[in-house]
Amino acid sequence: MPKEASKTESAMARLKRELAEARQAADNYQRENADLKKQIESGLENTGIYKQYMQDLQALREEKEMYKSLYENLAAKTEKPKGKPGRKNKLSLQEMDEVKQLRQEGVSLRKIALQYDCSLATIQRCLGLI
Repeated sequence: MPKEASKTESAMARLKRELAEARQAADNYQRENADLKKQIESGLENTGIYKQYMQDLQALREEKEMYKSLYENLAAKTEKPKGKPGRKNKLSLQEMDEVKQLRQEGVSLRKIALQYDCSLATIQRCLGLI
């Protein structure tokens, strides 16, 4: 058992060491990449093509913002009111409250359904009976 435990510990230590080395190598690559990118960009900034590219890019960004604004305005004008999906309730919230009040007063479910011109099941749903 002690040999297996020491093998496991040494394997874990080796994996931790390799992970630390890999992280260090990744950090070095990122730094090197950033340095190379700066060198390339500084060389490009002095060219006429790059300057023209940056002007075109800025014009495209402005055009994109203009179209985005136009789209948002159009969407706001044509937007449908958002509500719950599905069918509208047969009874309004006020009518539901009235149904509950009538039921508390002892009025039968059938009489309430007749009064509101709806089915018995609608009244039962309103009262949470089904």
